[in-house]
Amino acid sequence: MTTTAPAFPRTVAGRARWAVSDSLAMAHRNPLRLVYEPEEVVLALLVPVMMALVFGYVFDDAMSGDPATYREFLLPGIFAQTMLYGIAGTATGVATDVQRGVVDRFRSMPTARSAVVTGRSIADMLRGMADVALIIGCGLLIGWRWHDGLLSAAAAIGLILLLRLAFTWVGIYLGLVVHTPDAASLAVYPAAFPLTVLSNVFVAPEQMPPWLGAIAEWTH
Repeated sequence: MTTTAPAFPRTVAGRARWAVSDSLAMAHRNPLRLVYEPEEVVLALLVPVMMALVFGYVFDDAMSGDPATYREFLLPGIFAQTMLYGIAGTATGVATDVQRGVVDRFRSMPTARSAVVTGRSIADMLRGMADVALIIGCGLLIGWRWHDGLLSAAAAIGLILLLRLAFTWVGIYLGLVVHTPDAASLAVYPAAFPLTVLSNVFVAPEQMPPWLGAIAEWTH
């Protein structure tokens, strides 16, 4: 008994449907993998919550003297920081697949070549949406509110997710060029941490020394 390989789509529309179908299949694979590694998801989701709680309650008086005002100032920065730190998870996941030969096996199969990376980006965007939803819930609990209506809030969330999409592709590229998952993770945090600290995420630039305030104004 013999089997025949799927015919390669010859039309542009056929190739597009083929690529979308394979990308969705790859995207479905990543959440299934996390079922066997739930600690990865739990730890990743806890980080932004802990940042919001620690800075919102421990440092609120020291930072501004007005806890409620500071928490509303803090939360937009936590959103941006979480999207930036998402690069580490993406890069580590891609590097792990490369190291284990998963990417090579998928490329040897009759699948769209773009599906491996586009599927990863879709899965990581779903994870980014979970991050945003969790931070919104945490922010509402500690007193953060939006003030310009639901439409403006939805537009802001859309911009945050677009930022996550851009960072996701940075993480995919980084995961493909580094040699090990550990190197992928270590390459992100030394660059990401200064970018978030030397900005207006936690402290207004006016409260910094002049030269640091100038850097923060430029990076924010």
